[in-house]
Amino acid sequence: MDAEPQMRGQLKLSIHLQGRRLKLYVVEAKRLMGKQDRVCGSFVKVSIVPDTSRKCRQKSRTILGSTNPVFHEQFIL
Repeated sequence: MDAEPQMRGQLKLSIHLQGRRLKLYVVEAKRLMGKQDRVCGSFVKVSIVPDTSRKCRQKSRTILGSTNPVFHEQFIL
């Protein structure tokens, strides 16, 4: 029997396809868990899989000291 994956938080985002472009809007994260119950810097990495050229990898800004960070960042992939 497979073990249930442990929930490590929630991510709110929206995704829109415009032609050949994917627009991803990262709104916020909630109830993130740091290692050993410590609060750390939070960021979001986005990529298209498979991406052998790594051209579609992007990263949000880092928000320090919050388990409920608000990003409001848009990525175009």
